[in-house]
Amino acid sequence: KFIFFKMLKHPNVYDSSLTRISCDNISASLFHIGYYNPKVNFSTDTTKRKVSVKYQVITGTPTLIETIQYKIKNEENKLFINENSKNSFLKSNSIINKADIITEISRLVDSFRNNGYYKLTATELKVLGDTTIKALTSVSADPFEQISILSDAQKQKDTPKIRLAIVFNPESDSSKFKKYQIHQVFINSDYKNGDNWNDSSLKIKVTPFFNLGYHQNLFNIQLFENNINFRPGNLYRQNDYFNTLYNLNKLGVWQGIDIQFVETRDSSNSLDVYINLP
Repeated sequence: KFIFFKMLKHPNVYDSSLTRISCDNISASLFHIGYYNPKVNFSTDTTKRKVSVKYQVITGTPTLIETIQYKIKNEENKLFINENSKNSFLKSNSIINKADIITEISRLVDSFRNNGYYKLTATELKVLGDTTIKALTSVSADPFEQISILSDAQKQKDTPKIRLAIVFNPESDSSKFKKYQIHQVFINSDYKNGDNWNDSSLKIKVTPFFNLGYHQNLFNIQLFENNINFRPGNLYRQNDYFNTLYNLNKLGVWQGIDIQFVETRDSSNSLDVYINLP
């Protein structure tokens, strides 16, 4: 057996400022998983020009979620959120952490975008938190009652909780909170660069569900009815986009799948869907 050692010719010089940065990073990581008041210290030991660093981490008590409220003014939106709240990633009495908040925002955005809200993104939602402990504004003449009040306040400090509120961003464009329907679906089954639906060279077949454009009649309309989820009059749904993309790619017929949405000009909150299949 052979044991190989690698000697560093130019080992890194110890820099105490980097150690302090590491302490800050540890504190930030703990903050993101619900430990809002950690204490991170370090000590060093120098032996023969070598430095050993030992970190001491006291996490403290994690902050629990006390309540979650959806403060949405629009009654339809509020009802929709409440109906889906059972799927929330934020639960009362669980430890708050950044990952769950991000996941919950993503869940809400997906829910809205599968219910007609074509323009809504994560930017339109905010999570607000309140960890304030109510101040003791009254002084009781009864010393035993005062001791009880102080004891309750200390318990709140020992078991910190946070009240969460999910709100719409008031600075967002109002059109992002409107539902959109599918108006018409246009399919170009053998798309060529520069194709235009007003071009007389493009043959068009109109069906109850689609406007099928083609140069050569290569495909049965049933193929598209079975694999394209968009239908005129239906609400826009993000899942219809992903399922259509998946279905058409699975067929392995076209080099690429291009799906575009264009708002109609009549301001009716409707979308035309253009599917180009080169």
